[in-house]
Amino acid sequence: MKLHIKMVKLLFLTCFIQLLPLRIFGKEAKSIEKFVMIEVIVKDSALLKDASIEFEMCRDAINSMFITNYDLNVFKVTKLKSLFKLPLSTDINYGRIIYNSSGFKVGKEVFNALNNLFIFQNGDNIKIVFGIKSVLFKGKGSPKYNCLFELANQSLDAASKLGKIEEGNSSLFERILIRQIKIDDSLYFDKLKILKKYKNRINTSIYSLISADIWGEHNLHLTDRFLMMTNASGDRNGWDEVIYRFLSSYLKEFDHNKFDDDILVKSYKYCDFLYKRDRFSTMFLLSSKPGFYNFRYSFKELMNFIRKGNEGLVYDKVLLIAYSFEINLRQDARDFLIDESVGFPRENVFRRAIMELKKNSTGPAFPFELPDKEGKLHKLSDYKGKLIILDFWYTGCVACANLAKELKPIIQTYKDNPNVVFMTVSIDVKKESWVKSLEKQIYTSDDEINLYTAGLGADHPIIKHYNIDGFPILIIIKDGKTISTAPPRPRSSIADSAILFKNFLNGFL
Repeated sequence: MKLHIKMVKLLFLTCFIQLLPLRIFGKEAKSIEKFVMIEVIVKDSALLKDASIEFEMCRDAINSMFITNYDLNVFKVTKLKSLFKLPLSTDINYGRIIYNSSGFKVGKEVFNALNNLFIFQNGDNIKIVFGIKSVLFKGKGSPKYNCLFELANQSLDAASKLGKIEEGNSSLFERILIRQIKIDDSLYFDKLKILKKYKNRINTSIYSLISADIWGEHNLHLTDRFLMMTNASGDRNGWDEVIYRFLSSYLKEFDHNKFDDDILVKSYKYCDFLYKRDRFSTMFLLSSKPGFYNFRYSFKELMNFIRKGNEGLVYDKVLLIAYSFEINLRQDARDFLIDESVGFPRENVFRRAIMELKKNSTGPAFPFELPDKEGKLHKLSDYKGKLIILDFWYTGCVACANLAKELKPIIQTYKDNPNVVFMTVSIDVKKESWVKSLEKQIYTSDDEINLYTAGLGADHPIIKHYNIDGFPILIIIKDGKTISTAPPRPRSSIADSAILFKNFLNGFL
């Protein structure tokens, strides 16, 4: 009898292990207490060939498009019906779903970057039904998944609804801006109508959370409207007076109390909007040079706007977002991160994330082991005592090609210096694409050590370690330590920028 019980227990344990993901990136496996049961139903057997389903999950309720530190859970799909147990780090997790089959992603026509964001809740028991060109959610908790999918796919031909730009006594600039704002308002109210259809099928807290996301997204659009009307060269143009008037009124009338703080902090999009709003305000309202935008604002100036417009946990999260995004853009953000006296959040999940960012961006370098074209592994430990310049890129990235062009003459000046090593790291998923790009030498040169992330692309741990969410990016390493994730970048449009970059490197030789 005892032997029989042991065998039953062993059988149960074996079945349970099969439900767990093949791999979990971003954290060590822990005892799973919070989870969602997911049954994947595939309607076409052709989609089972080399099939897997991935869930990119925000970690510890730190929900933001600017934070790349998520958990990636990957399951193999071998049957028309498969059951999986998806671990959650908190009761409510935002996450994305990617279905792969022989390199074809169900989602090129169904899922995309704009409509693939869902709220997973502890206790959900859902079915995801995949067709060649369709996705449907069923089961316990499914209304919120279908609601979010419908909201994201909602399209609005508002431009045709509103007709031509209205005539009036105001300037053309003002009439164009008013029309754009009306388009955004119409989209926002149409989304509220969709959400209202699900009100009785979604619990109150989730309903409020989705409402806050819609509100945050709406304000993100408005902020982007202002930003798109600025001149990329930094010169003020005819939009200046109109934008200043609208922005000042917008900031003055903005309702900070539309939702409770606990909802705003959990929202995926609201604090992202606050960061973008404060960043744009810093660029637009502060300028040491009359007639220009403050595109080269200091991190201190941005911090002042963040402190002025936010408080409590909302402030803590916006501060984390600012550090996460700006650390790879400007050196002074890194300097602020090193100096804890500038006012880090009190002890909470956001402070812990900032401290992890500090450790990754200013402490020991990521101990990479990356292959070259011949498959030879190159390790950080192979280059002790050398100054390493890592250039991250991908095929098709115009900015990456421009940076490579600027770097080539600089690389030549260090060609005979054995203490300087230039490396490129491609996030191309397909090796063939990467090798073809190497041959064209648009993004690289033979004077660099050219590596790639071995098929993991942007999901490689080195990308997560440095919170890289935009390319190209330069990272400087010396003696196993990260020196900079935002060195002065050489640009043909900026006088002496190549000299500044070389002076920066020379300071570590």
